[in-house]
Amino acid sequence: MDKETLEALAEVLKAAAASPYGLAALVMLLVSVAALKLFSSKDRPGVRLVVFLVLVGISVSVFAAALYSVEPTVPSTDTLPPKPPARPDLPVLAPKLSDVPAHPAMKPSPIEEAPGKKAGKFPAAPAIEQPAPPPVSHSPRAEDCGRAPTNWARVGGEVPNPCPAQCVRAAEVTRTYRVVGFPPHPEIRYEFQCLRKQP
Repeated sequence: MDKETLEALAEVLKAAAASPYGLAALVMLLVSVAALKLFSSKDRPGVRLVVFLVLVGISVSVFAAALYSVEPTVPSTDTLPPKPPARPDLPVLAPKLSDVPAHPAMKPSPIEEAPGKKAGKFPAAPAIEQPAPPPVSHSPRAEDCGRAPTNWARVGGEVPNPCPAQCVRAAEVTRTYRVVGFPPHPEIRYEFQCLRKQP
């Protein structure tokens, strides 16, 4: 059993356990364990065993119904926003003099300036020139064609293109799982974003 099939079964089991049928199966299992305390193992061993097996059978049947009824949908990793690329071309700006705390023992000495100007000031720091932004490439725009789901297929099989004829398949949006057949095996349905390229 490959990794993708195991992931599909894990998603279905988690959804089944959290569903109302799954919670009911858990309650029935606890009731079956509690029923063992109501009958003595010496007086009525046959009745005790029959009641326990019936309750466990009901619990398993309810959980099986939950397993075949759920269809969990998980978001695809392709829909996560990408991290912004690093900009090594931008210079590292030095902190301003006003932002640096001055030591009390170190006091700046006034700078002699030209006559007619007030002394005791520092000359203004030269402005740092920012580099020009890179040119934006004008690529052809892609028009949104909406989303399109695929048909149900076995996990690990070929993924078809569900988009219309005039559109192309883009990023994967979601995946939906379900369990069918006996013995049970998982199936998957993809949902893709469809785009129409403009000249």
